[in-house]
Amino acid sequence: MLRVTLLEDFGKRVRMAFGYETAIPMHFGAISDPALMVDFRGPREPLPAKQTVYYLDWANEDERSTLIPPEAVLHYFGNMNAASGDDVRVRNLQVPEFNQERNRVAAVWGDYLYSDAHGPYVTIRIKEPDIPKVRIVPVNANGVSLPGAWEYEPHAFFRFAEILDPNAAAELAALRARKPTVAPLPQQALDISNLSPEQLEALILQIDRFTAIRNTNTAREAHREKMKAGNA
Repeated sequence: MLRVTLLEDFGKRVRMAFGYETAIPMHFGAISDPALMVDFRGPREPLPAKQTVYYLDWANEDERSTLIPPEAVLHYFGNMNAASGDDVRVRNLQVPEFNQERNRVAAVWGDYLYSDAHGPYVTIRIKEPDIPKVRIVPVNANGVSLPGAWEYEPHAFFRFAEILDPNAAAELAALRARKPTVAPLPQQALDISNLSPEQLEALILQIDRFTAIRNTNTAREAHREKMKAGNA
């Protein structure tokens, strides 16, 4: 297993799903409980499965670090042995090429943000992918770090920011100006204790008008239903 530890607040809980847990009950002799066994001669039935999910959360000290199997770490944070295209290991398909692996990891986390001001096919990167900054170390079966073992920090290794456009900051500001993100205001309960007498009278008038309109619509609908029933 590998220990993955958050190095700073990511702003939200990190959820990493990887595969499913499933049990295939089998027997090699006497069947103690036929209901718990799979009849491989009968029709195929879906087996119960539970998704395997790993979490990291800066707000919860118990979740700032978690143990994750190497294959899940490889998927989410990349191969620390990725090398340039002229490396013999890359040519022998033993490790991935560095740029390809960097782009793959970026895509896992939502990819870079691209400018939309230069046509649909221009790949001008103006913002890094939202990838949590973590440190990864190997541990033993008891979860204890191995002395003298390697450490891997994906952000430092892949240097995601180095392939941003030189005008990334200006491009990002222009994009946000064209497409501002407006968060909806939370709904607030009406507090009538602070209303003036004039405001209370206006509110009562509005409620009376709303009630009258609703009652009229209800009466009309009831009349229509009665006419339909009479004509049936």
